[in-house]
Amino acid sequence: MLRPSSFRSGVRPGGRKLNISGIKTVIVALAATATAIGSALTGVGAQVAFSPMLTWMLGLPADTAQATAMRYGLFTSGAAVISAFLYENRDGHAHTSDSSVRFLLIAGMVLFIAATLGATLAATIAMKLKRNGVTVLASQSIRRFFHTAAIGVGFFVLIQARQITSFNTGHMAHWQTLSGLVAMGIIVGALTQLLGLVSGALMVPSLYFCCGFGAHSAVILSLLVILLASVLPAWSYARKGLIVPRYGNAAVIGGIIGGCLGGMILVHAEDRVLMFLFAGVTMFFPARELARMALSHPAETLGG
Repeated sequence: MLRPSSFRSGVRPGGRKLNISGIKTVIVALAATATAIGSALTGVGAQVAFSPMLTWMLGLPADTAQATAMRYGLFTSGAAVISAFLYENRDGHAHTSDSSVRFLLIAGMVLFIAATLGATLAATIAMKLKRNGVTVLASQSIRRFFHTAAIGVGFFVLIQARQITSFNTGHMAHWQTLSGLVAMGIIVGALTQLLGLVSGALMVPSLYFCCGFGAHSAVILSLLVILLASVLPAWSYARKGLIVPRYGNAAVIGGIIGGCLGGMILVHAEDRVLMFLFAGVTMFFPARELARMALSHPAETLGG
């Protein structure tokens, strides 16, 4: 009969030690692959889900987990974008052509610059308000409202994706102009920063409902923005030595595999399916944050 103490000590019944580190590495790689597939199909940053997973699975400090997840998100989004473009062109699917690929690359760069500008402006305004003693944006009640509103966005996407409506027929395609993309990027970047939402939570529905992009293009553009936005933070974390090499490399390998698989699936998935998946993911993260705040501040949550 096997003794529970043998598992706690990491020793097999025969006397040989279990390779706990190796087992954890495999688990990290598998979790990274699954998370990367979800990210590739929804346009939501993979690092958002993977950072708390690293803390939970490995007990990594918050800054180390964030650094490792940021590099993972960089490779995941890059693999998903490249896979989607290559696989689609190879099989002759009609979602993008060579000209639209170039357009998406330019649009992704424009959106990244505009979103970065919007986030920087929002962070500057929030900092000035904080210095002047205005902390309303940081209060628990306001944060709960923001995350509840994010769940509402997910419900809106879920309802709209079920049928063709005035919101998803592409009648606002004129927003695909340079000025439209700049305005959209600034607004989305500022709101994402102020509301503390996950990457892509506002970008994908904005591109789909307000700019006339199909779900495939909206997801790819969101991944492009995440890819570009992850380069400098990942490089900075790596220079500081915060990334755990063993688990970080396993995460990157899993992220590349999952990103490539997700990009391949993205090519074949229908718009409605992609938006359903997006709605589910974007409702999960704010719901998780609301639950965390409820557990951390139960009195305030109940008392309002």
